[in-house]
Amino acid sequence: MELFDFVDAIFSPTLWKSISDSDKKKHFFMTQRFLSMKMPKETQYFNQIGVNPVAAMNTWHLILCRQFKGKPQWIFDYNKVVKRNTEKKKKVDISHKAIIAYKQDYKLSTKDFDFLMEMFPDEVIPELQVYDEYVG
Repeated sequence: MELFDFVDAIFSPTLWKSISDSDKKKHFFMTQRFLSMKMPKETQYFNQIGVNPVAAMNTWHLILCRQFKGKPQWIFDYNKVVKRNTEKKKKVDISHKAIIAYKQDYKLSTKDFDFLMEMFPDEVIPELQVYDEYVG
């Protein structure tokens, strides 16, 4: 059974009866990841070493069937956030000399600089443009 079919079955009492224990063990980790977005405290209880994944999945099934009539949309919403972040990349022409000067002034490695550009482009790009004007 595939992961998405398994997630559908968690919210369906009739489908859940046909799920094998091996499938419950197999999909325990990813199901925990999906559920941790909205229920972090509850998922932490099942993150203990030595927890029985089959019993944990049966407990999740009982909890989720009581709380929701069907599969809630938020389970797969995290994919949309990832797509939005990848679409926002900006192209800016900044000289190599300006980037080197910026990295030297802030004592940044290339890895640190790439991280800043990825996470905070709106703050870093204006600074780089100022560096580009001076270093030119």
